[in-house]
Amino acid sequence: MSAPEPLFDAAEAGIVPVPAARRTVPLYERQADKIRAGLHPLSGVGERPERIPLAPAGTGTCGTCAHKARPHHHRRAYPKCDVGAVRVPDGAGYREVWPRCAHSEATDLRSGWPACRDYEPRDGAA
Repeated sequence: MSAPEPLFDAAEAGIVPVPAARRTVPLYERQADKIRAGLHPLSGVGERPERIPLAPAGTGTCGTCAHKARPHHHRRAYPKCDVGAVRVPDGAGYREVWPRCAHSEATDLRSGWPACRDYEPRDGAA
């Protein structure tokens, strides 16, 4: 069976075909690509995006790092990296700046990720 004959010439009528939708890459695939490239999955995300190289193999994981924190946001705790976090005066109080974090799942820290160059073992962790 052949394709049906078009009713009119779209180009002559000034109709431009819609480009095919771009395939979006899931977050976990983008993070795995960064690890394969020798970068930490938090590279290029957060308030101050930067390139974060991985620590040498066998150093540890994010789950055993002293920088793994669980700040509260809207009555829930989310695992984040506190490297470079500071409190900045803001009017009558203070505002916390977490360079490797944002209010997003993209900056949630996974315990099994390989450690970055800023790895420090947590007390009691090997």
